[in-house]
Amino acid sequence: MRTLFTSLLLLLLIINVLVSATGPTREKTLVCPQVTFTPPGASAIVDEIHHLECQRNISHENEKLGVLQRKVEQTANNFHKDFHAIVRKTLETCTHSHRELTKPETAQIRLKLNRWVPILFDSSINRYLSAGKKFLSSLESLESKAQELATVIKQDIVGCTVTLNSLCDGTLSPCTGDVLKTSHSECPLLKNACTNIQAPGEIKKIARAWATLASLIRQEKAVFSSTWDLVESAQKEDRMTEGWAVKVIEKSIELLNHLDSRAEKRSAGLSVARHSAVWRIGVPRL
Repeated sequence: MRTLFTSLLLLLLIINVLVSATGPTREKTLVCPQVTFTPPGASAIVDEIHHLECQRNISHENEKLGVLQRKVEQTANNFHKDFHAIVRKTLETCTHSHRELTKPETAQIRLKLNRWVPILFDSSINRYLSAGKKFLSSLESLESKAQELATVIKQDIVGCTVTLNSLCDGTLSPCTGDVLKTSHSECPLLKNACTNIQAPGEIKKIARAWATLASLIRQEKAVFSSTWDLVESAQKEDRMTEGWAVKVIEKSIELLNHLDSRAEKRSAGLSVARHSAVWRIGVPRL
């Protein structure tokens, strides 16, 4: 009897489980919260954040432009100092060699020293040729510097200037909108950075001037190279007389004096003058 009762109870349990598994299910509803995160005066706060982002971008671009302009200023100043120094040094050596070859007493002393200690006392012609090689090598280095300045000014500085102009005019994101335009006068950072920015067209002219200077140095190098090559080849082929060498050296001294005079008279326009918060790049002269 107990077994029958137990079996019946088990059967009812199984039926209940099956009915629960296959029966209809109730749908669950998701509750949508009624919450807003917009505080009072949110529009003004967003405008202020936008303005601060604009300040940061203008400050960054102005700082980047300043670094480039200081680099150009330093290279330009060193360029003219180096140019003047190598011209003077070469001119001094050539003049000394010419004096030794034209003054008999000096030539005799030099000849004796060259015979006694040839390693320490080189001939006048050899020292002239050695000075020429150093001079040509220095001109090549200066040519590269002038071309490098032309590239930096034309590409990097013009690019920074165009970007800074667009930010200050309110035509480039994030510096857009009437609120940002009118606030330039209220912010010292924006006012200083956006005052008297050099025109990109003017900067491109300066870049072209440096490229032209590189070309002029290349031409000068070709002239001096032909002069020294002439003496060197004549010496190697043993077809050189001292009288002929003196005339060639005289022409070299004349050319060097011309270059030295131009270096002395060059204007201060090459230096970079600071105007307000913006550096102005000068035009090079040889």
